[in-house]
Amino acid sequence: MRLFELMASRRITPVILAVFMAIYIAAAFAGDEALTTLIALTQRNVFLICLLLCVPLNIAARLLSEARKWDGRRRALHGRAEVRPGMFEEEAAVSGGDLAAAADRLGVSGYRLRRGEGMIGAFRGYSVFPARMLFLCGVFLLSLGIFLSLSLRKVTREAVIEGEPLPSFLREGGRVEAIELRELRGAPLLARDLTIRVALDGAAGAVKRFGLYPPGRIDGFFLYPRYLGVAPLVQFSAPDLPQVADYYLLTLYPPGREDSALVAGTPYKISFRLAETPAGGDPYITGAFNFGFRIEKAGQIMAQGTLPAGGTFSGNGLTLALPDVRRIVSTDFVRDPGVPLLWLALSLLPLSLITYLPVRLLNPRREILLMRKADHVVAYSRSEGGRERHAGVFHEILDMLDKDYTGGNR
Repeated sequence: MRLFELMASRRITPVILAVFMAIYIAAAFAGDEALTTLIALTQRNVFLICLLLCVPLNIAARLLSEARKWDGRRRALHGRAEVRPGMFEEEAAVSGGDLAAAADRLGVSGYRLRRGEGMIGAFRGYSVFPARMLFLCGVFLLSLGIFLSLSLRKVTREAVIEGEPLPSFLREGGRVEAIELRELRGAPLLARDLTIRVALDGAAGAVKRFGLYPPGRIDGFFLYPRYLGVAPLVQFSAPDLPQVADYYLLTLYPPGREDSALVAGTPYKISFRLAETPAGGDPYITGAFNFGFRIEKAGQIMAQGTLPAGGTFSGNGLTLALPDVRRIVSTDFVRDPGVPLLWLALSLLPLSLITYLPVRLLNPRREILLMRKADHVVAYSRSEGGRERHAGVFHEILDMLDKDYTGGNR
């Protein structure tokens, strides 16, 4: 029990969080990306991982401790259990006294009574215990989710390409039918929405859509789109080079970025960037891609210009054609057992607040327990709100039980 009480201490979680905050501050002074540094350091350090595990263990112990105290108080107020240390906030012993008169006074004050042999339990209002349990459950799931994410998270970055199968490491196969980017008019936060439409294998006509948020899931992996790009089919020939044709994955979005396609085994390099289309608009939304290009041989510029998707350029003996262009999304496939726990935690925490506030403000729980011993009466008191009024009733009861009473002790 001593070990359990130590694990349930309210000081453990703040101390651990202070340790991680100190590491974060040190990382911020040492360089940029302090949060990324803290996460990487925690993942590599066994001591920090074990220290982080102590947070959900502490919250779980506090859950059990508070549930045990609540059940003990409930049983004590009904005369079915003894009072254990820490169950009530105030305790006072007074000599003799008429419990029946005290019970009548408590009844007049609006307290519901439970009578037993040599005891009276009085209570009114509703307890915030359910809201407290929701809050602690939310914090427990949040801390456990963070621990699982840091210790077991695995990330694989692959390109998802229109018209191509999903990456081969996914057991649930499928083909990417389309990648769509569209404007959201009047949206309060995000101005654009990205959708990846996948036709699943083995299910006739089954299509799954993956958006930005919340992330979709396939074969146990969450899909997090990171960077947009295009995969043009580049057909290129030169006087000293027969025609070659291949798809190149280019991260060109947003317009203005530049990426290069190296023609393997040759001194040629073709640099591309997205140029403005005559009709205007975002090319990733309209699908009207217009490329600025520059052909280099051993660092020397041989040709440059603009070329729309489906067009052909010829000059200086060079031929460049882009008969097909496909959208691509560089995607993180994340296997993270902590994410569902984090989502559940983020739903429980607001629910606990919504449950707590009306009870705490309108009709909080107040409890008084009177127990007759051999030659005196022991009185216990506890309140979750309305403390001044409750304290007035409690001390009035003490005065009734013992005219010589001068005060209690915590």
